[in-house]
Amino acid sequence: MPRPRPRGGTVHDRPRERLRHLGPEALSDAELLALLLRTGGRGADALSVASALLERHGGLEGLARAGGRELGACWGMGPAKSATVCASLEIGRRLSARRLGSGAVIRGPDDIYRHFFPGLRFLSHERFMVLLLNGRHRVLGQHVVSQGTLTASLQILPT
Repeated sequence: MPRPRPRGGTVHDRPRERLRHLGPEALSDAELLALLLRTGGRGADALSVASALLERHGGLEGLARAGGRELGACWGMGPAKSATVCASLEIGRRLSARRLGSGAVIRGPDDIYRHFFPGLRFLSHERFMVLLLNGRHRVLGQHVVSQGTLTASLQILPT
């Protein structure tokens, strides 16, 4: 018995099929996000919800800055979809980070940048951190010293 064909245009109009046939680089941001959402809201498909979400937050960078509650407040989004989007953004951040583990050698400022940038890039507040090194420029650890507002570091954290 043939499978019923999903609604919504030809096979090449749907993100999952486009991904399979053309690869992920051929998909728009909204199509990739729609694949994560899987379903839409009342009277709208996942692509419409994804497009509205990206428009409301100003694209992927704005989406990365948004918190789970802010995402959950958007039309067509609930706790499960918000958690999926937040988790996928965090996976992307971790993938792009070159984390310096204990014992890694610091060879220059680029190593520090690649270590801290992905985790600090989308913060909406100031965070002051230290990277502890031994005499041979090997990483011993890192600590958040303080954090505060967008322009000032106010709260001193215990170590």
